[in-house]
Amino acid sequence: MTKTPSSTRRIFGILLFAIGALSSTLLTGGLTWAGVEAALYGFPRYTDERFDGLSCPLLMTRSETAFVRVAVNNPSDRVITPFMTIDISAPGLPDTEEVQVTVPAGQSRQLTWSLSSDNIDRRYFIFVKANRSASYPMPTAETICGTLVLDAPFLPAPVPQVQVNGMQILLIWLALCVVCTPLGLWLWRSSLDPPNKMPGIIKALAITTLGSLIFSLGGVWMMGMLSLPVIILMAVGLLRR
Repeated sequence: MTKTPSSTRRIFGILLFAIGALSSTLLTGGLTWAGVEAALYGFPRYTDERFDGLSCPLLMTRSETAFVRVAVNNPSDRVITPFMTIDISAPGLPDTEEVQVTVPAGQSRQLTWSLSSDNIDRRYFIFVKANRSASYPMPTAETICGTLVLDAPFLPAPVPQVQVNGMQILLIWLALCVVCTPLGLWLWRSSLDPPNKMPGIIKALAITTLGSLIFSLGGVWMMGMLSLPVIILMAVGLLRR
């Protein structure tokens, strides 16, 4: 029997939706895993005050060198001179460096450290902790972050002699998530007669997978961790239908 255009569109829509939802879930899981591992890594804790100037790469390949950036902001009306202590993971003891920074009132200063394969620990991660010492009127504050490290021998270099890096992989991965999910949902829905026959769980799954990805990209890995069981339950419920 020849397939109708509607059934072909439905199959193509389901396939695209599945690719998008699976890509979103895997990326959310990877970024969440890095955040959870960073929290459990064993860096010493000195305060509950959060430092908001730490920026780590979300994704790296094992062969590349990337950078972690620390922005020391001073919203007060006084000059501050805090010590910034940076701990970066390593297979043995973490690498530690301490730098004193002078930041005029209302300004900021940025510090940069390189990350490489020498900093990989627990096979797939690099962890960083930043601690800002107290400097009146700014209190002691600290934070941590985790970077997911992948091998990418299956991806050809876009230019000869140029390595594929984590940012390129992340952009391709994100494109699969944000293009395939809504496009597949639209094709799937448009193949139904009437379109409103689509079960609400499908739309809920699309919203949850993309929403959890946004939280994970923003470093809110706790929300990503909470959303993963929900995604799995909805996916199982959808397959049972």
